[in-house]
Amino acid sequence: MRHALLPILILPLLAPAAFADRVRVTITGTVESASFSRGPFVSARAGQPAVAIFEVDSNAFRDSAQFPVRGYTIDPPTLRLTVGSGSTGSRIPLPSGSTPTFVLRDNDPAVDGFYITSGILEFPGSIPLDSGSTASMSMTFSRGFDVGTILRSRDILDAAPGRWGFEHMASYDWSVGMQGAAPMLITYETIAIDNLTNPPRCPADYNQDGGVDGADVEAFFVDWQDGLLPADVNQDGGVDGADVQTFFTLWATGGC
Repeated sequence: MRHALLPILILPLLAPAAFADRVRVTITGTVESASFSRGPFVSARAGQPAVAIFEVDSNAFRDSAQFPVRGYTIDPPTLRLTVGSGSTGSRIPLPSGSTPTFVLRDNDPAVDGFYITSGILEFPGSIPLDSGSTASMSMTFSRGFDVGTILRSRDILDAAPGRWGFEHMASYDWSVGMQGAAPMLITYETIAIDNLTNPPRCPADYNQDGGVDGADVEAFFVDWQDGLLPADVNQDGGVDGADVQTFFTLWATGGC
């Protein structure tokens, strides 16, 4: 008996999808001076708290061909600047050619840092804000370190979770401008980078079994003696005695 041959369908091999993490950047400070005559910050005064928050996709980035910097595209709807009782977000739609970007500098040269821009990737710039009128408003921000060993790489996931105040401060610039002037200057205080998709585990429950007990101490010291990255519980980029102190402080209170 002869059997008919069935046609064979040849399907293209699909590359596995690259999964991205959602990362939030939070910048805090205090108003140094403000002199708006209109817009959302007309009531802003010196001494009031300032908070800027935005999110990026860990896979939505571009690298500079000239300098060791990487820019992550800011998701405009997530951008929010709050000063005192005033608040505003990104200008939507964005001006033509504007791409709000959060940039990581890694060893450029021999220093690390962060800045925002919406134009040329290699240099700090400004990002457009909603002024509530036809007047153009924008925000600038940069924070530089005086050493090149703060960030592990240009990968933003390597920086999360991370929080930096004034340690190793080289310079900072935070201002809000309108119509070419800068009527509000903000004194920088902190910047935090958090992974929203994969939040950090609880260091006290080191073995992640749901409880805080002696097994966590044993698991921590195994990794710590081998210098493994999970033992860097204080997130300072190294595995040393400071991590032991941080771990036992958290472990003794059963907290995270």
